[in-house]
Amino acid sequence: MLVAMIHLGTQAQTNFRSITYQQALAAAKTENKMVFMDFYTDWCGPCKLMAREVFPQKLVGDFFNSRFVCLKVNAEKGEGIALAKQYKPTAYPTFIIITPGEKEVGRTEGYRQADQFVEHINQLVDTTLTPQRMKALYEQGDRSPRLVKAYAASLIEELRKRRHRVSNYAQRLAEIQKMVQDYFVPLSNEQKLSSDNLFVYRAYTSRTTDPAARFMMSHRGQFGADNALIDSTLYALYQRELYDYLSASIDYDAQAFARFGSEMTALGLDKDAAYAMVVEMVEAAQQGMDSYLAAFDRHFAQLPVDLRYPAMSGIVNRYGKADKATSRKAAQHIRNFMPDMDINLLYAASMSLYELEGPRH
Repeated sequence: MLVAMIHLGTQAQTNFRSITYQQALAAAKTENKMVFMDFYTDWCGPCKLMAREVFPQKLVGDFFNSRFVCLKVNAEKGEGIALAKQYKPTAYPTFIIITPGEKEVGRTEGYRQADQFVEHINQLVDTTLTPQRMKALYEQGDRSPRLVKAYAASLIEELRKRRHRVSNYAQRLAEIQKMVQDYFVPLSNEQKLSSDNLFVYRAYTSRTTDPAARFMMSHRGQFGADNALIDSTLYALYQRELYDYLSASIDYDAQAFARFGSEMTALGLDKDAAYAMVVEMVEAAQQGMDSYLAAFDRHFAQLPVDLRYPAMSGIVNRYGKADKATSRKAAQHIRNFMPDMDINLLYAASMSLYELEGPRH
């Protein structure tokens, strides 16, 4: 399976203390910190993702350990039941920041990637970074990394809150990403290599053709202490784009795909057994339907599970709008593998078959 080849160390992981709420308040007062409470439940999937993927990261631990007394609160057990009644979280996870005097400073909900999470919490506790203040500074021409990073995160957070009421959500998100990329392009190489601008690579680079991605690729090994983070970002970026080629979510261009392949090789990702299978399937699709479906049949069962989803999507995206006979022929190749699928893959297969054999056909 294609994975980011970086091990996240735990030495600087977020220190959630095994103390009571009252002890946390007392410790915060003594240490001149605030209390950060992570309200979770045993059944909450995003809570587990935060615990497994975000809080163990060094940049998260460094930030939280220096500023907060951190407390995990199971909202359905022990003193967490009373605390949930007191603070009234409406979703999980909910993160609440309070002073030692129990004054709420801010709260937020849900899963976020490490960089975005740290930036968002920083905004909640930094009174100089209110949305109105940041907007004014940006419009006055402030293009400092601190301001751009905080302002972009604030815009995304506001958009996220209104997601179901914004008809042009994707367009607005693209505009924020473009704003960050426009900030990035004129920077000097020294500035682009600075840790101050890691946020551009980690949170606002979505394609291998983006200017920030091109810079990362051409300056690998020159980021000093951030080299490992840059490599993990590149691995994830190229992995995601390979999925997109497999699912036909992006248009195939022979020259672009050849460049993409050479860069996958430079990153060492071509050594993964799945890589050759995916490349063969993508290139077979350019030879016609029979060639592609033959490659699908050869490789589907050997693909890692996470690649089988985009492989089925690839059939839908390529043949879902074809005539009835063509789409049903394509659907049969998914049906052939269904007896050996687990329940999650079966669900995805049934959605694919609906697109290929449903009412439209």
